[in-house]
Amino acid sequence: MEKFAIWILGGINMGLLIMRLLVAINTYPLDSTYHHVATVFIQNYSLIKENSIDEMANLASVAKSTLTKFAKEIGFDNYKHLKDNADFIENRYDNKYNYLTNIIEFIGERNFSFCSSSTMPANNFT
Repeated sequence: MEKFAIWILGGINMGLLIMRLLVAINTYPLDSTYHHVATVFIQNYSLIKENSIDEMANLASVAKSTLTKFAKEIGFDNYKHLKDNADFIENRYDNKYNYLTNIIEFIGERNFSFCSSSTMPANNFT
């Protein structure tokens, strides 16, 4: 798979990691290691900044080298660069769907699993 083209986000760092994780969830096959890592990271986003690579690898049940490869695959220089982008101010603009907790609740309320866009019903966002 080609590296992610994140040029759309320009120089915006706020939420860059979240955007890349969501792209990974919607790009990689459901049974892939990278899909699994992205899902675990989204579900435990607040831990990324404070936990070590060892702790995050244990949480995702993968090797540290997998996290390093994953970080590079989604466009970061290394795992530390990914971790440095884990800062995110939730609900900065008081928008119901602009922060992670509400996104996860929205998905859960509609019984979505983290799945590819090709398998997600198009009419459930109304």
